[in-house]
Amino acid sequence: MAAETCVYVVDDDEAVRDSLSVLLEVNGYTSRAFSSAQEFLAAAPTLRPGCLIADIRMPRMDGAEFFERLQQERPALAERLLFLSGDITHLASRGLAEVPRERVFVKPVELAELERRIAAFVREKAA
Repeated sequence: MAAETCVYVVDDDEAVRDSLSVLLEVNGYTSRAFSSAQEFLAAAPTLRPGCLIADIRMPRMDGAEFFERLQQERPALAERLLFLSGDITHLASRGLAEVPRERVFVKPVELAELERRIAAFVREKAA
């Protein structure tokens, strides 16, 4: 099942993008990384729904704004969005209190836990 699922990584930090992409591919997923929400949104019309991991704090368009845009433009992808955050207080302050806690990874993320939660999330969305 993992090989059929593409996990999109949206993070302005190159080290995070690269680390997540390697982790995902080692665990059998296809991954594609984007350095900004704008870059992802430009490609979104050609992307198939998979799983999406985005940082909350990014320049120009943060995770909250990105989530709102996805809800308007690509609701199927918005439903498959997981967040990375070093500061979960940012979620409530930006109006994202409705995002379930299980969709938020707090940095630093333990890689085994991240992989387990991605796999569970992918299974849930495939059902």
